[in-house]
Amino acid sequence: MRVLGRILIILVLVTALGAGFEQWYTSQNQYSNHWIDEFFHTIKGNPVTKVEAKPPQMSRQKEGPTAKVKVFPLKQDKIEDAITTYGMVIATPGESSSFSVPFESLVRKVFITVGQVVEAGAQLIEVVPSPETQFQLEKAKSQFNLAKNQLDLMRKRIKMQLATRQNLLNAEQQLQISELRLKNLQNRNSGVPYKLFAKSSSVVSQVMVRQGQILPAGAILLETIDQNKISVQVGIEIEDIAYLKTGQKVRLYPVNAPDGHFIKGHIRMISQRVDPKTRLTNVLIMPEPGTRMLLNQYVRGEIAIKSHQSLVIPRNAVLPEGDHHILYLVKDNRAKKHKVTIGLDNDRVFEVFGEGLSAGLQVVVVGNSQLQDGMAVEIESN
Repeated sequence: MRVLGRILIILVLVTALGAGFEQWYTSQNQYSNHWIDEFFHTIKGNPVTKVEAKPPQMSRQKEGPTAKVKVFPLKQDKIEDAITTYGMVIATPGESSSFSVPFESLVRKVFITVGQVVEAGAQLIEVVPSPETQFQLEKAKSQFNLAKNQLDLMRKRIKMQLATRQNLLNAEQQLQISELRLKNLQNRNSGVPYKLFAKSSSVVSQVMVRQGQILPAGAILLETIDQNKISVQVGIEIEDIAYLKTGQKVRLYPVNAPDGHFIKGHIRMISQRVDPKTRLTNVLIMPEPGTRMLLNQYVRGEIAIKSHQSLVIPRNAVLPEGDHHILYLVKDNRAKKHKVTIGLDNDRVFEVFGEGLSAGLQVVVVGNSQLQDGMAVEIESN
């Protein structure tokens, strides 16, 4: 019993010494070796938890992110308040040339198509008299021959005193009428093929016939338009008509034309009627002489109604924020937010006003949506 008691006392002393040593060791080095931790946990009868030693980290001062942006200089430039409108190229009213034949005809051959450019003297269409026209011609010839024979017979009867002077006058009158009818048909070339030729260099704007079609006398077969006699018809909102006048300059931008390419023109006519289909007022614009445009080509028009010099910037540089607008300037590689007021604008630029704005300042135009005031930026080359 004494031996067992001594053993228990020794174990208690060892446990107490171990706990004290562990507390001292931990205070000296919190990253103790794994086998020492396991030893002390085993003595205390606790489950062993493996702890990975981590090296101490040096404290660093955190820096904010850097945004990559593109900039554009704020500049003093001319800005216009313009009306933007859309329309298409048409033949100028009253300037087209139409082709027809003076007798009922059959279309034998069509040599052209809509939109084709033809030179002066080029053959367009060939027609021949219709069966009815040929019948009328033969009938006129027969009536003329009959009237001529009747007059000869009446003259013989007069000599034989078998007819009166009035009978002779009637026979002469019938001959004159039949002769006029025959000459009329022959003068209209109704007895031979009829060919239509272009009068000048032009564009075929309409073809109303097809091969094999029978047409009445006087029917329009086709229309052409001189390339220098085209117009652009656009639609204008009713409330904008008050800003327009005849002769006012217009910039015309054909669809699919190179960016920035435009054609000069002026207003020729302002309609005093609202189009029932579009609910717009039609305005006719004349391009400058020598302009080459395609019939039915879509066109965007810009009509300046006032302009002045001011600070301007590309539209994508300005951002909405609440009930106002902002832009970001770059100074010392930092973004500086500025509240601005927008003046005139068009589809490319804004006129801007704001405290501290002047020509030459670098304004962020790409990447500004991710910026905050004071944020570090890196300017990319354009």
